[in-house]
Parts: sequence; C-alpha cells; structure tokens
Amino acid sequence: MRSFSIAMFLLILSGLIVAQEVSPGKFSGQFYIDYFYNISRDNSFANLENTVLEGNKDLNGFLIRRAYFTYDYKISEKFSSRFRLEANSRSLTSDNNIGVFVKDAFIKLNNLFDGSDLIVGMQPTPSFEISEKFWSYRSIEKTVQDLRGFNSSRDIGVALRGRLDDDSKINYWLLLGSNSFSGVKTDKYKRYYVHLEYKPISGLSITLTGDLVSKPSIADPKDSTSAISNNAIASALFIGYSLEDLFSIGVEGAMLTTRNGLIKLSGSDIEVKDLKAVAFSLFASYKFSEKLGSFFRFDFFDPSIDADIKGDTRNLFIAGLDFIPEKDVSIMPNVLIETLANPDNAISIDPSITGRITLSINF
Repeated sequence: MRSFSIAMFLLILSGLIVAQEVSPGKFSGQFYIDYFYNISRDNSFANLENTVLEGNKDLNGFLIRRAYFTYDYKISEKFSSRFRLEANSRSLTSDNNIGVFVKDAFIKLNNLFDGSDLIVGMQPTPSFEISEKFWSYRSIEKTVQDLRGFNSSRDIGVALRGRLDDDSKINYWLLLGSNSFSGVKTDKYKRYYVHLEYKPISGLSITLTGDLVSKPSIADPKDSTSAISNNAIASALFIGYSLEDLFSIGVEGAMLTTRNGLIKLSGSDIEVKDLKAVAFSLFASYKFSEKLGSFFRFDFFDPSIDADIKGDTRNLFIAGLDFIPEKDVSIMPNVLIETLANPDNAISIDPSITGRITLSINF
C-alpha cells in the first residue's frame, strides 16, 4: 500500500508539472551501484560490534547501495519545498526487497528576516552537512559522525538557518527536532541542534556542531527507587579547505557523551559513569584532470574511552580513483580496509578488506 501511494503521488505530480507552460519544479536523482568482493575477513571474530565491513570472505556481487529521487518545487519567491525518496540496501521490505522511504519532506520560508530562512518538516540535520560537502564522496562512504551513529542525517522539526554578517563569513543553523527520522513519534523527548561555521578566507571552513538528545531517565543501578539522567550530547569540530576543481582536505573530531551510560561492576560494587565515545576522520581528494580524480580517508573510532575498557577501537582506511567519463557519471575503483584492536587476552585479528567498483550517476 505504501509503494502504491508513493507511485500515485508521483504520477499525479508529474501530470501537474507537464501541464504547466513553465515549470517551477525540478526532478533530479542519484544512485550508487557497487560490484564488491570481500578479499579478507577474520571469521574467528565475525560477531564483533562496531564493525563497518560486513559479510564473509569471498562474498561478492552487485549491490544497489543507495538511490535518491528528488522533486524541488518553487512555490513563490518566498516559499520553496523539497520531496525526496530514498531506497537503500539496508532498508528491506518484509519479502526482502529494497524498501523505499521518505527522506525529505519540507517547506522553506526564504528570508524570514534578512539572511535567514525558516525550514519546517523532515529535513537534513546540521551535524555533518559541511564535512560531507568537503568529503564529496558520499557515494563511497558516509562521514564519520554519520557512519558511527553519533547523529542522524535527518530529523522532523523546525530550523532557522542563515548568516550573521553581510559577507556570509559567519553562518548559523539551529534545529529543534523530534529525534524521529522514521516519522513515528512515540515519546515527548526532543533533540536540539546547533551549528556555527566560520569562513575566514575563500575555501576554508571551520565548523562547530553540537546537539542534545533528551531521553527518558533510567533506573539508578545503585538505588532502584530513584532515576538518573540518560541524555546524550554530541559535539564536533571540522576544519576543511578546498581549491575548486583541484583538491580538498578535511579533518573532523567528534565526541558522543551519554549520561550514566556506562555501568561497571567490581564484586558487589557498582560504578555508574558517563559513556564517552570519540571519532576522528582525516580525508583528502585530488583531481589530476577533468576526467580523473583520487581520494583517501582514515577514520578512528573508540566506542568508550574509559581506561578499563580496552581492545574495542576501530580503524578504517579508504582509497580509490574517480574516473569521470561524463559530467554526472563516476566510475570509482576503491578499497576499504578495517583494522580492529585485539580484545583482552585474544590473538591478533586479521584486517577486513573489501574491494569495490562503484558507479555513481546523477540526473
């Protein structure tokens, strides 16, 4: 029923657009297709948490990893809107087919006041839009905050976004969200986002982001009659520099703190502490010519920086070439290597290696 409704919506919308002499709307799309081969896996540690590369050794095949279908509509000089559908290999239907869901559905009031827009609906969050723009290879992998689950790429709510100076060197973005990307809200708690970007010179961006997730209190492990906070705070700093049509480089550090999220037992003693996860990413890309580019990235992730928890860090290396036969077509041979720290009292873990050829098309 959901697929039928979406199809009917698009059919009716298409008819309305064709009927207009001059359309204020625009359809666009993007999709990524991989041929992948899992070159190496350590099957002795197949069930470890917080791994990026999945599947057994020698597994290979073709995969439609992600596809977008977008309609942007200019209602008037004052109002504009976007409706976007997404299909990806991780969102499967009950009969194991690729599922389709609403990614964006928002309306924007342009220039609510000088230099600032108001956005209402399901929309991008402020957390990693800038770092993703500098990385520019979302077709290969998410940015580190997105990949490690520090933040969601979408939320439903109301946002205010704009500039704080006449030269647009200082920009801000505030969002009050429901913390419910799925669109189904089951509690009263909200998510509060803030984003501040400084661009001192052309091509350079220094961006601070943060968000507070309000969550229900949890039972105190040391006193079952009382409750303690379980709110979470994510914060990040990104610095990026790019020279148009030549190269881009970026570095990002992030921390996710969950109040009272770590419970440590020592005999009959119970210690409750904040759970702190950290992530770091360094990436660069370089264009040799209009038809050939390259990219490299290194990520580090530690789900808990507590001194007593060891052997849980993850490293991810990504490298590849970008062949561009046409403006909106990229063919990218790439390799992903994930190394995992050795758990306590364990032998060393072999790295996970996956080779891919990724096709990215925009239309």
